[in-house]
Amino acid sequence: MYIFLTENLINGKKYIGKQVHSYDCYLGSGIILKKAIKKYWKDNFKKIILEHVNNEKELNEKEKYWIEKFNAVNDNTFYNLADGGQGGDLSKFVDFTNYKGRKIHTEEWKRELSKRMKGDGNPMKDKTHSKAARAKISKANKGKERNFSKEHRENLSISQRGKKHSLETKKKMSVAKTGSTKSGVKVVQEDMTGNIIKEFKSVKEASRSLNIPYRDCHYILIGSETHLKRHGIILKRIWNYLIT
Repeated sequence: MYIFLTENLINGKKYIGKQVHSYDCYLGSGIILKKAIKKYWKDNFKKIILEHVNNEKELNEKEKYWIEKFNAVNDNTFYNLADGGQGGDLSKFVDFTNYKGRKIHTEEWKRELSKRMKGDGNPMKDKTHSKAARAKISKANKGKERNFSKEHRENLSISQRGKKHSLETKKKMSVAKTGSTKSGVKVVQEDMTGNIIKEFKSVKEASRSLNIPYRDCHYILIGSETHLKRHGIILKRIWNYLIT
């Protein structure tokens, strides 16, 4: 039997718990801790033993002692929610009245978690994850299935309404999706000597401006002599490239 401390190697947050059996893989059973393990994966946590004890009574007493010593319940760098002992009183954090295998968090728990993560209480305030930390998070989350509920998907949709990506973000998204550093294309109209007469943002805009069917513009762009002679217009595509 012993008291242990589990540490998140990515963000430095900790958890104090107790253990009766010698299962090295056990990291703790805290509500917030479990969410963190699910997010960052077990490989990104380490556990150290704080103190060995002789019986269960002493185990409960020492758990309370260490949680109080570190002020873990009030310290935002810890995952602990309760004072320890016989599992701690989590009734104010979890609604067990309609418990059917899925814990329903109380409004008080949500407020408590929100309070912990706001302003100076957020351990990541004015900080950013290192490149190595981001790589660990990415590796931990790859291949995981995200079965969001219908309500959650709707909330995500609502939260994104009215938001617009910056040009730089759009370029990055394009590269990530296509694997190409080409960020966009414009169409130019040239004279017989190769001088640019007009520029268009797209083939559609060229079609409308020159009053030429979209399909004909496409054939001119791919070098169709028939359509070139028909309209007497030279069109070319010019790609814009990202600087990488």
